[in-house]
Amino acid sequence: MFRSLRRAVVAARAAALLALAPAALREEAAAAALAADSLAFPRQFVQWVLTSQGDSAFAHAGPQLRESMKSAQGVNDMAGRVAARFGAVQGTDAEVQFDEGPLKVYITALRFATAPEPGAWVVVYSPATRVVERASFGPLSNIRQRYPQAKLP
Repeated sequence: MFRSLRRAVVAARAAALLALAPAALREEAAAAALAADSLAFPRQFVQWVLTSQGDSAFAHAGPQLRESMKSAQGVNDMAGRVAARFGAVQGTDAEVQFDEGPLKVYITALRFATAPEPGAWVVVYSPATRVVERASFGPLSNIRQRYPQAKLP
């Protein structure tokens, strides 16, 4: 009887450990996927701005950027001005990222339907906090001059 009870306890412990393993493996895989796509957050931030999701962009902005954005509606208004002037996004020509001290600088070069040249978004953010400290949009030629280390097309 003692042996069968002991086997039952060992089997129960083994089952409990196996039940925990998939959750731990899922968490580990999710963290690895996030690390593998280090462009995911700044890419999402640009998407929020371009699709007039100013509330999401504003929520992830640092104090200095919030001051220049004014409000979530201010972000949406700016997105409307970019769309009216340059047209719809036609594609992405390049994405680069590099360190600037503790921050990351993400630059995406985009083609627009009616723009005479590609434009570029610059997003300077903290990967640790997922807070955007600075963000700007301008002609790709200007961004190339400002960030020569980015090796943009």
